[in-house]
Amino acid sequence: MYKPITGWSIEHLFKFCGKIQKTDFHWLWTGTICKRDGYGIFTIRNNNYYAHRISWFVHHQEDPGVNFVLHKVDCHLRLCINPNHLYLGSKSDNNFDRTLNGTNIQQGSFNGNTKFSDENILDIRHRYQAGETQKSLAKFYAVHKCTIYRIVNNIRFATVGDKTKCLTN
Repeated sequence: MYKPITGWSIEHLFKFCGKIQKTDFHWLWTGTICKRDGYGIFTIRNNNYYAHRISWFVHHQEDPGVNFVLHKVDCHLRLCINPNHLYLGSKSDNNFDRTLNGTNIQQGSFNGNTKFSDENILDIRHRYQAGETQKSLAKFYAVHKCTIYRIVNNIRFATVGDKTKCLTN
């Protein structure tokens, strides 16, 4: 959800600039990092904003508004806030970028709500291919057998391991 950047002052500018480590190519955020998604966070009057959105705001002197601030093709480093590496886009641009670059952190074992590690997924597929039933795998992992069906047929966790579909009986 869009949150307007409010309460900005010259003190915030100095604080923001003090949390940037410039390299030959990237400007790396050294301040607070969001544990959920790995992006930099900057706080203005108890409101948290993504650091790359603030970078856009500072260097273009405009609030990105409802637009997403995206990283260009040659820079998908979440902590980079170099304004030359950023552009404005839509939600669909962001989703396309995330899929294209494999940075959709909510997929597979990168999703913090999953019950399975990549090793679990590979184990389930291997055991199923070796003849174990979906029902017994479901019981072992304490999930519904439909979950196992989706895993062995690459409907879920398709990005883990071999993408060749298992044959179901």
